[in-house]
Amino acid sequence: MCSKQIHALTGVRGIAALWVVVLHGANYASVATLLPEWTSNLINKGWLGVDLFFILSGFVIAYVHQKDFCRLNYSLITKFFKLRLARIYPAHLAATLILLPIVVGASVFSIYSLSQGAYASYDLKHFLFSITLTNGWGIPDSNGWNFPSWSVASEWFAYLMFPPLAWAFNKIKSAKFFITLILLIFSIMHLAAITMNDASQYMPQAEWILLRVASEFIIGCCLFNLFTQAPQILCTDTASVSIIGIIIFLCIIGLPAFFDGLIIILFSLLILNLSRANGFVARVLSGNVMIYLGRISYSIYLTHFTVLIVFNQVLKRTNFIEQSSIEYLLLFYTGYIAISIISGNALFSLIENHCRRFLRTHWIEKSPKAVYKKTENTI
Repeated sequence: MCSKQIHALTGVRGIAALWVVVLHGANYASVATLLPEWTSNLINKGWLGVDLFFILSGFVIAYVHQKDFCRLNYSLITKFFKLRLARIYPAHLAATLILLPIVVGASVFSIYSLSQGAYASYDLKHFLFSITLTNGWGIPDSNGWNFPSWSVASEWFAYLMFPPLAWAFNKIKSAKFFITLILLIFSIMHLAAITMNDASQYMPQAEWILLRVASEFIIGCCLFNLFTQAPQILCTDTASVSIIGIIIFLCIIGLPAFFDGLIIILFSLLILNLSRANGFVARVLSGNVMIYLGRISYSIYLTHFTVLIVFNQVLKRTNFIEQSSIEYLLLFYTGYIAISIISGNALFSLIENHCRRFLRTHWIEKSPKAVYKKTENTI
């Protein structure tokens, strides 16, 4: 297990989470009518923050754990799964259970109203999909209670396939193989977009969500196997700024959704570059604020949709600012993002971090065959 953290990539996690937060807020505010078109276009691409996370996750999991699977045995695999569950499940469960009083308040006490479609999503079946981490596997009508948690469930699937993948990758030393595999995956995904979606969008439909997740996670694992071989001279500030600039440009010009694949390719190049870069961009992403945002990004992501529902209801009831005004938009986003960060910090401090440490001590590390050292580097 590698214990050295790549701080710039931790900062990227915070940006990815906030991008998704801003996007979901746009569904409740008049962004398209109040902001310039280029700003709206950039916000509307925020769902790609999840894809950035999937690639980043594959890279970091391989960075931390790939060398642990030079051989496969039951204790190694079990230990890995326990570590991953300790990392993701307590916060996920807490974020799901937080919705119980909200649903009860809406359905029993009529504190506020939910649409009929929303009520239908908060039943026992969907609750079970949530707590079993299967609500992001493409099963028909499997939406979980906490909408963003579909990606957590999908990520769990990626973890399940990681041990044999890592074992196979440990036996391959050719950089050409990993470059070829990345190009092959992107080619398959673009071909799938053409055949499944008539080239209308890059991402497959919901029933094929695991194809999206697995492909990007594997790309991240391939990037790890390339980063030690990437010439340091290529990992520069100029490269970082250029890649970020092109990503922003492609987002703001409003290209058809089929070309989102180009942005994901650029995400891969950015992660590979930042994994070894040490210039100004890497230092900014490695600053204390960015590092902390990255550390609590998972909890921000899990809680932001609940914050959005409640905060939107509060603003609707107060109604002291016209909702189609720029003042309302500024108030909405300032409050929503601030409360999302505060809520994410609370979930991280009280549940995520505390439970991870507790489970390491009382469930994982007590194993007589423990083979992992403690690290905070896992995504």
